[in-house]
Amino acid sequence: KKLPPFQGLAKLETWCHLTPNILKCGRTTHLPPEQPKDEPGEFDAAKALKDLELKDPYDARLKPLSQDFGCGENHYTWSLKITGDPQMYKEEGKKPPSSTGIIVIRSLIWPGAYILYQNERWFNFYVGYGHKADEKSYYPIDPPLLQTECQDITEQPEPNPKEDPNKGPEDTAGILARLEEALKNPELFKAILEQAFDAVDRDKSGQIDAKELEAFLKGIITEMKIGIVPGEKEAKEFMNLFDKDHSGTISKTELAEPFKEMLI
Repeated sequence: KKLPPFQGLAKLETWCHLTPNILKCGRTTHLPPEQPKDEPGEFDAAKALKDLELKDPYDARLKPLSQDFGCGENHYTWSLKITGDPQMYKEEGKKPPSSTGIIVIRSLIWPGAYILYQNERWFNFYVGYGHKADEKSYYPIDPPLLQTECQDITEQPEPNPKEDPNKGPEDTAGILARLEEALKNPELFKAILEQAFDAVDRDKSGQIDAKELEAFLKGIITEMKIGIVPGEKEAKEFMNLFDKDHSGTISKTELAEPFKEMLI
């Protein structure tokens, strides 16, 4: 269907609503009413829906904009303005006549809603906060200031430390010295030494490498209840100390060499 000419569209009576109106409940249709829990007995859903539509009625489809009612103290709902030259010009080789004029329709109920029209083309857009004109203006507030971080609590030393905090990590010589002090019974130590060696020598080759030596030291020191836990670094130092032939492995004889005097 052909649109009216430019001058015919320059009136609010020519423009109408295509989509259903938004009800007071925020929807375009009413939900089926439910029977109130405090009103037992028969419930007429059709009558309840009719009463609901009387309180919040639907607008007629294709209702002209000029018939819209304002809200609050604003009795006007739309404003129409023409910008540019509304005169229709017919250019050679171009049909139909066109105009450089633009019709701007602005909603006074929903600030930020506009309709623009020019040469049989129109579009709607809305830029706003979703608040009606009669409602309080919405201005986003600045976020609150970041609170300053509280000062770090000074850490206190452990009241019952298991180890002396002023003493650094024990070196190989220190571990050997403490191990020698624990040898109160050479025969017992020899039995523990052989048992621990056999436990880590899984292939029964009579030789253990650095990884097996670390497990051996942990086992024997735990058994002797010396209170120290050697790691990979100490195991390598012990390997360099015991491995006299630099083969990368040590035998039970090489392992017992530092304690030979006590194991005789």
